[in-house]
Amino acid sequence: MKVIKEHKIMVIVIVLFILLVIVASSVYTLLVPSNGKPIYGDRLDGKDAVAVSQETYEQVKQKLKEDTIVSNVEIDERGRLINVIVTVTADTTLDAAKALAPRVLESFTDAQKGYFDFQVLIKKEDESKTDFPIIGYRHHDRQDFTWTKDRVSE
Repeated sequence: MKVIKEHKIMVIVIVLFILLVIVASSVYTLLVPSNGKPIYGDRLDGKDAVAVSQETYEQVKQKLKEDTIVSNVEIDERGRLINVIVTVTADTTLDAAKALAPRVLESFTDAQKGYFDFQVLIKKEDESKTDFPIIGYRHHDRQDFTWTKDRVSE
C-alpha cells in the first residue's frame, strides 16, 4: 500500500493505459468484424474436392463458340456460383439462346454440378432489342435452368 501511495501518478497512468487498450480492442472488433475470416464462412467447405480447373472453363468456352450464334463467352466463379456470360449475334431467337444453357453443363462432372450453382446471362451484340438479356439459373439441387420471364417485343 505504501508503494501505491508513493507512486500514485504511475499507478494512474498504468490503469489508464490498460483501460485504453481494452477500449481500443473493443472498437477495433466493432469496426473490423471479419478479422481475417473467409467472407463466405463455412459455406465453401468441400470446394477443394470439386475444384474446377481452367481447362474445364476453356472447354466450356470452346463448346459454346462452336455454335455460330455465339460471339463471346466469359466465365467467372464466385464462391459456389459459376457465372457464364454469353454474347450472341443480333439475329438470335430466345429459344436458340436458351438451348445454349444445357451445353454449359456438359464439361462439368456430376460432383461439380451437385456443388455449384450455375447462372447463364445471355445478351445480344445489338442491345436495342427488348427481349434480351435473359438469365438462366440452375441451383445445384435442380436438373434444369429457370429463366427470367420472357419479354414481349413491342
